[in-house]
Amino acid sequence: MERVDDDPYCALMFYVPDEYIRTFTRENLGRPAMNMFLDPGEKVLPVQTTALMEAFYQSVLPYFSATTPPPEELVELKFRELLLHIITNKENREITAYFNHLASTSEDDLQEIMESNCLYNLQLHDYALLCHRSLSSFKRSFHETFGMAPGRWLLQKRLEAAARLLKQSDNLVADAAFESGFQNIAHFNRVFKQHYGISPLQYRKQSSAKVIALS
Repeated sequence: MERVDDDPYCALMFYVPDEYIRTFTRENLGRPAMNMFLDPGEKVLPVQTTALMEAFYQSVLPYFSATTPPPEELVELKFRELLLHIITNKENREITAYFNHLASTSEDDLQEIMESNCLYNLQLHDYALLCHRSLSSFKRSFHETFGMAPGRWLLQKRLEAAARLLKQSDNLVADAAFESGFQNIAHFNRVFKQHYGISPLQYRKQSSAKVIALS
């Protein structure tokens, strides 16, 4: 549950290990189709539903209201059924291409995972889970990849994202902060000024003045 201004934003998220998708894809699609197009810049891949998927949805609803949790083996079977519904629908080419991309690699790409998720409000242990590492192993691998501690890198990426929003959009300063992964405006204002030497509002005014001067 996140809140921006007075509007709540809710999202239910399920994290699936890349290795699980790799194994599933290799078992059900065979050799990865290397010619499938995958936009490397795309971060959100929509899933196109069918009548069969609607029926599947109805079939799993009773599991959530049952007084006794279903066996894990049964839950996994239903999850695999869902994945099969997705990849057998020709309209889901992009997500199928993504599954193939994972299946064609041998290990998790820490850099790609971090670049794709750095603006989310996650803790370091959450990022470690996303990268399928213990916290200590994650910190060690991160430093080997980026040459700095993960906390410092995340702060830098979020400040850069906030600066772009302030420069290129009409978003309020608070909105730019929230969209860049900051949850505390006072903290955002402080670290932004430490990094850029001026407040976020002054940064926006200076950027706007430069645009006007150039035009």
